[in-house]
Parts: sequence; C-alpha cells; structure tokens
Amino acid sequence: MGILNLFGRNNKGQNPEKTPIYQIFTEWVPYKLYANKKSSSKLNIKIKNMTNDAALTSIFISLPNQLSFDNMGLEKDKIMKLGEIQPHEEKNASIDVMTNLNSESGEYTIVLTATSHYRDYDHVVNSIKKSTTVQVV
Repeated sequence: MGILNLFGRNNKGQNPEKTPIYQIFTEWVPYKLYANKKSSSKLNIKIKNMTNDAALTSIFISLPNQLSFDNMGLEKDKIMKLGEIQPHEEKNASIDVMTNLNSESGEYTIVLTATSHYRDYDHVVNSIKKSTTVQVV
C-alpha cells in the first residue's frame, strides 16, 4: 500500500513520464494578424485525454508582449478551466488574441500548458506544453 493510497489516490501502475497525458491541436481563424493596428484572431484549441482515467484539466496560455487577450493590451496570460475530461474524450476551447498599435510584423510564439489536476485545481498531477506560432503582417 503506497503513501498516495492512504490519501485516496491510486496511480494504477501508470508511469507519468512515459504516458502522454493529452494531445493538443491548435488552429488560428483567420491565420494571421495585422501589425500597427488593432486586429484579432481566434485561437481554437482541441485537447484530447489520452489516458484511461478521467482528468480534471486546465490550460494556461502565455502570450508575448506584442499580443494580448484584451483591447487595452494588458492581459498576457490566461487560465482556462475545462473541467473533467473523460478517457479519450476531446474538448474544444477558443479565445481571441489581439494585436495593438505597437505590434510589429513577424512570427510570435504562444505557449500552451495543459495541466492535469487531482481533486481540485490547486493540486497538479502532470502537465504538457505545446507552442504554436501566429504570423503578424
């Protein structure tokens, strides 16, 4: 009997380092943003639970300084709580990403971190990162 079994958690023989938790797909609609003016694009995220157990899931999205989630250009990080994803189930989420008057042309990298939680969103079991790029013209 392991120490985690005493607190109600059972790993069921899974090795967290070798088992992929999630598969993350991203899509930009439209696929580019415009420099030196206000424009927006929708980032569509599809996340699939690859384990055999239900997983309480959240996604942390981090943007570079030239992009933001709001019109003012202040909100650079966002946490989306997706709830419990059943085994091999997919969930979709979408969020608007905006440029502002100070955005320069180029490619920008956005980092997505999908996290599996235990009991509540304060306890982290494992996480996986994916980066995607968007072009500003």
